[in-house]
Amino acid sequence: MDEGQIDKASPAQEDLYASMQELVLPPREPAQNTELGSITGYVITLGLSFLVTMATLLTVYLSDTRQESRFVTGQSLENSAREAELALTQFVGHLERAAVAVEYGTPTPGTTPPSTEYSPLLQRIMKREASLVSVVVSDRGGLIHHASLPQMVGTQFEYSEMAMDELRSDRSRRAVLVGPVRSSLGRMVVMYVHALHTPDRAIRGMVILTFPTHAFTTLLAPLRPDHPSGKLTLLDSGLTILAQLPDRDADAVGSSKADFTQLAQFAASDKLESLLETTGRSGGHDTLMIAAHKTSVLDLTILVEMSESDGLASWRLKAFGLSLLFSAVGIMLTVLIIFILRRSLAWRQQNTEMGRNIQVFLKAEGIGDLGSWTAVENGKIKWSDTACRILGYREGSIGPLEMAVGSHGTEAEMLAEAISAATRGAPLDLVYRSHNGSRELWLHIKAELVFDDQGKPVNGTGIIQDITWIRSSEEKARATAHRFREILENLPVPVWWSSHEKGRKHFNHAWTVLTGMRPDPLNPDEWMAAIHPEDRRTTRSLLQIAFEKHEPSSIRFRLRNVDGSYILMTCSLTPFSADEGDEKERRGIIAVCMEDRKVQQKELSAAPFIPQKQETRPPSTKST
Repeated sequence: MDEGQIDKASPAQEDLYASMQELVLPPREPAQNTELGSITGYVITLGLSFLVTMATLLTVYLSDTRQESRFVTGQSLENSAREAELALTQFVGHLERAAVAVEYGTPTPGTTPPSTEYSPLLQRIMKREASLVSVVVSDRGGLIHHASLPQMVGTQFEYSEMAMDELRSDRSRRAVLVGPVRSSLGRMVVMYVHALHTPDRAIRGMVILTFPTHAFTTLLAPLRPDHPSGKLTLLDSGLTILAQLPDRDADAVGSSKADFTQLAQFAASDKLESLLETTGRSGGHDTLMIAAHKTSVLDLTILVEMSESDGLASWRLKAFGLSLLFSAVGIMLTVLIIFILRRSLAWRQQNTEMGRNIQVFLKAEGIGDLGSWTAVENGKIKWSDTACRILGYREGSIGPLEMAVGSHGTEAEMLAEAISAATRGAPLDLVYRSHNGSRELWLHIKAELVFDDQGKPVNGTGIIQDITWIRSSEEKARATAHRFREILENLPVPVWWSSHEKGRKHFNHAWTVLTGMRPDPLNPDEWMAAIHPEDRRTTRSLLQIAFEKHEPSSIRFRLRNVDGSYILMTCSLTPFSADEGDEKERRGIIAVCMEDRKVQQKELSAAPFIPQKQETRPPSTKST
């Protein structure tokens, strides 16, 4: 099994994997050398995002191309009367913005009038469709001063007073369809007349547009009579058919030059003159005529081109919006996929880290002889492999907590009592003796149980540790201390030892024989009764210094003998460290007392006080 992978074949490790969530370290950031699968996932994601974006842009481009081709060819206008009607309706508004401002005095015949200014929209149309648009400027005498295209359509048509009245009116319907007539090329055309008004609603010029009868028939498809006067209203357009003239013979139409001259003469005729007299013109403004034509079924192209800002531009705006929407969706999907991949990588990294931690934990269990267990359903306990090995069971064993007694344990009753007390809320922390079939063990079991609202245990986790070697070391230490104490007890010289200054003091048999008393260990000052009264204060002070410095030293004091006499004793003080208690209590002293000299009781009692001096010896290198 590779490191970092969980042995799924081992039930103990599989369950332990599920119970080790809190021991897992936080997931690390993905390393630079990510696995091949992760790199491939990122590359595929970025590739898909690129393909989606390119497909979106290509779709928008093709749609835009098809739509532009559709407008340019005008095929939809041939087949759809509704679209032709809408295009013609939109054209009305553009005609009002396509005016030409002309200001001049008396121009020379045949020359371009000075100060001719075209609107931006008309400039764009003339630049793009120079073969379709003509601008005609004439004076009252009928002289042509400027024309962008000399070839014009025939103007053999009549108009009604009703049409002129309609153009003069302030009503919104200011356009007239007149015709059909035949052009100079022998084709049937329809004239579309639109009046250009001044701010005071007077007519200052006219716009004339021609298109073939094929398209005109398409436009007439949705027409219906709705007025006693015979007017035909174009649905939803606000335009009115005011007059329709009979067909004229094509032979009656002259050449292109003659047609062009006739158109100019019409602009300066008496009928149009009488019309223009009502305009209230001033400042030298003259008649303006704009004519546009195309002698094929695609004549309506000019209409669509002029309404591009409302038609094709609107579609392009929508296509651009859709492109942005699709791009945003593609980016969001890419970010989502990258987020999912990163989460997947983080989860995979976490899973690998968890596997490594569990392997380390299992190895640590084996090294430290520390097994674990966790409660499963029906009050059963799942033991780890190390716990099963300690107790002498087969790996993966499941059973009651009483299995902790071991396969050959004898203290089942004591363990059962501890477990019963733990189920009632008492802590389970027990050291007991067991047997696993091959050797005797000392085990330490400790658990933490979880209780429900009724106080019943519902879950629990614990450890079981083989502390045989610890108990063996403790027993050896106790045996060594016991032998050392026996040695001190049987020394032929007085010896006493204490764990700290005011702690209990132990005196050996030689001390009892010499002084005739065995002080109570729990009374630290009782032994001072055997010391000469004059030496007690000094002796107590020197002992306190010796305990604080914890260094080898010696003191002198007069000790009362069993017969009442005093003996001058020299005590060698050797520091030692105990195994139990806090730092202060572990620091003790062993005092070995030797007789310095012996005097008669009377002489010693009458003698003056002997000054006490503490002698310092070098530290002993021998450990006690």
